[in-house]
Amino acid sequence: MQFVKFSFLVVLLLSILSSGFAFKGLPILHTPKSIIDYSGNVVPTNGGFPITLTYSDADTLPPTIVLDYGENVGGYPYFDITSTSGNTTLRVSYSETLPSIVNGDMDFFPLIHAFDLNRVNTYTITSMGRLDSSFIQGAQRYQRLTLTTKGSISLSAIGIESAYYVENNSGLQGTFSCSSALYDKLWKMGARTLQLNMIPPRTVQPGFIATDQGLYLSPGQRGVYLRGMKWVNYVATFSAMIMRNGVTFSIRSNDFSEVAIVINSQQESNTNYANTIQLLSRQELHPPVSLILNTSIPFPISQHTWYKVQASLNELALIVSINDNIVLTTQLPGSSNPYIPSVTPGGVGFSTSKSQSAFVKDLTVIDLSGNTLYKDSLTSKKAASDFGVGTNELPVILDGAKRDRNVWAGDLLVGGPALYYSFYANEYISGSIALGNSYQLISGPVASRVGTGFPYQRTAPSDDFVTPIFYSYTYFLATLNTLDEYYLYTGDIDFVKNQWPRMKHLIDSFDALVGSDGLIVGQNPNWGYDFAPSIGIIPGKFTKLNIQYAMALDAAASLATAVGETTLPTQYLKKADAVRKAINNSLFSTTTNTYIISDQMKGIAQDTNAFAILAGLTKLRGENATNNLLDIMQSTLRVPTDSGNGYLTFTSEALPSYVAPFISPYISYFHAAAAFEANRTDMAFDIMNSVWTPMSKEGPYYTGTFWESASPNSYPGASTSFAHAWSAGVTALLSKYVVGIKPTSPGYATWSIRPQPGPLDWANGNAVTPYGILSVSWNNTKVFVMNVDVPPKTKGTVLIPTSESCVVVNGVNMNQGAITTSNTGIEKVSRDGVYLAVSITTPGYYTIAGSKICNGAISVLLFDFKVYIIFALFLILI
Repeated sequence: MQFVKFSFLVVLLLSILSSGFAFKGLPILHTPKSIIDYSGNVVPTNGGFPITLTYSDADTLPPTIVLDYGENVGGYPYFDITSTSGNTTLRVSYSETLPSIVNGDMDFFPLIHAFDLNRVNTYTITSMGRLDSSFIQGAQRYQRLTLTTKGSISLSAIGIESAYYVENNSGLQGTFSCSSALYDKLWKMGARTLQLNMIPPRTVQPGFIATDQGLYLSPGQRGVYLRGMKWVNYVATFSAMIMRNGVTFSIRSNDFSEVAIVINSQQESNTNYANTIQLLSRQELHPPVSLILNTSIPFPISQHTWYKVQASLNELALIVSINDNIVLTTQLPGSSNPYIPSVTPGGVGFSTSKSQSAFVKDLTVIDLSGNTLYKDSLTSKKAASDFGVGTNELPVILDGAKRDRNVWAGDLLVGGPALYYSFYANEYISGSIALGNSYQLISGPVASRVGTGFPYQRTAPSDDFVTPIFYSYTYFLATLNTLDEYYLYTGDIDFVKNQWPRMKHLIDSFDALVGSDGLIVGQNPNWGYDFAPSIGIIPGKFTKLNIQYAMALDAAASLATAVGETTLPTQYLKKADAVRKAINNSLFSTTTNTYIISDQMKGIAQDTNAFAILAGLTKLRGENATNNLLDIMQSTLRVPTDSGNGYLTFTSEALPSYVAPFISPYISYFHAAAAFEANRTDMAFDIMNSVWTPMSKEGPYYTGTFWESASPNSYPGASTSFAHAWSAGVTALLSKYVVGIKPTSPGYATWSIRPQPGPLDWANGNAVTPYGILSVSWNNTKVFVMNVDVPPKTKGTVLIPTSESCVVVNGVNMNQGAITTSNTGIEKVSRDGVYLAVSITTPGYYTIAGSKICNGAISVLLFDFKVYIIFALFLILI
């Protein structure tokens, strides 16, 4: 295994050097900060190295140490072994939180994966030197080592080599600081959460290794042919050579369920399964694996020997043969549930357990009429990536560092803003968009989620792709808003032009869903999920889906304008206005005075109403509608919690009986943004305090990163992701609204700075633009004073919260109105609600404050009068 990893890294390094690619920095070698617990014979116990674990007959307990890395880290674990004696077996477990460290902390079973699903690994130590893991452990603060067999082992170093974007928090391009240590910490934790989920290109090791003998399946791998999703009845033939214990192949595999067939050699270490064939039902949901049958193979299956394997499927009938000898004839269980394998369409997959390894080659799939569906020798890197377990070609942002480790389209609505205000490594957003959009159906939808090992597709839209990645109508639409926001912050018109044909196809495909009442209703029930799959499919006229459709039409109009379309922008905006009108007419409850979840669901949803405000729906209902809705949301969703207060994502009547109330930092981002946009700064700060502060408190659940979700009166379960990118939104909230920096045209060509100080005395922040750093600092202790450093080729408006009538800019007092004083860089000063707006047209450094003295105009008049006198004297003299 170490050799495979070393070879891969050498090939990777050579390919990078030959392509001219340069890393932003070298991987970080994370090392433990301390030993926080130990038992048995461990020396020393103060966290120093080397550490020796000894297990003798005289010891009553196996030696165990628990290491603390101080915060969540992720990457490839390594162990430097300086000595060993006896039959040494080392058990290593990983956890983001302390309570789950004994047995690891994940309960997740994707059928395609490019990371280690096992949070407990066992190593048999046979030699000294470095022991490297070939699998990414995506996020953990804690690591536990136990010597489970008699003997001794000494380790000179233990650590984790990072497998994420390596700029650390001290090197951020965007910055934030303020008078509150709490908000400083929240901003940094959000950036750190995002960072752990930023995966540089070619970081993920291929699960299947292409060789001239076929694909090598190292232990613990699992992949599915991504373009077999329309296959139902077919014959699959391939050759396999077992290297260790056995090999597993799957049929009707579709990333959420499959029928798995395990061929065990006579050397199988578990003698109960030696020389047998097993039939398994596997799925993402519980139970992940069910044994259907286990039967002996009537002739010996040996390791290091090639065998021809064939599986024939006809409805529920399955026949498996090895070397043309039938070894299994059976009927599959019948089910209409797509999450239970039966006659659900799906392709061919290969996998290995942690105790298996094998080669496979020469795969041919034909339908029952003899037509070839697929044929490949399986000796190329392309073949490996076709099964979704290649390396990642593009930089991407994952949903969670531990799980799911997928790129989710809807999550980028938060990941994008957090990135723009912190690292500004915009290729991570464009890479994520491009990867997802490369999986487009002929009818228009683009992928809602893709795995990190999925190849970037360079072909036309197709209906052959793996079905579950097309998950949600709302996530389809989110891609348009993510692309539009990307363009706003970066000005990258080339990327927009590249993506526009697919985006146009996507938004136009929704025309077919619009009913006579102007609302859309999803037609594919499998796409009726939203961000919380536990809620189930949202039936009927789903309000948030319609709101997102209106917002996506706005985005489509903006993008169409950018690429030079002439008539489409007006058409899209007209459609958006019609959808908004229909929502207000049909999906607003005059009983609760909130927007309903759907016409077939009860309860109040935080996201539906936050999105309604952000989409401008409440403005159409009257002057006080926005504030009224925010007040109702606060009174119905804000609840006391064990750690203070929180905002529920749904009221209880909206939840199935098996789902407990929960708090979503993802949805709370939109809620806080809606409050800021409505100038309800007090409420926005209350949301930030209630939702994000509990995750920042030191203790056994503190990870230095933000959690996927929280519970009002208990801590999240072990399988929760404690470093989830969709929870990093507080970083963007603090920079965008509290410091106040926003682009107002693509690439920050124009911008505004509109601070909302709330309880803060002062704040500083830098935002990166294509033209350089836009730097802002303000102080609110006496008179509100702001300093702004404007980068070249940009201009914008600074809004000063003041009741004064005038401003002083760089020592010059200015009235409201046009400014004619030369060399000030100021075009005009005007009143904008509680703000004075100062229009800046020239790059440079500005200090601006409200002023009671309004003599700027007098100064201008005196200046002009002096000019007239001098000019008159000049005329007299000549």
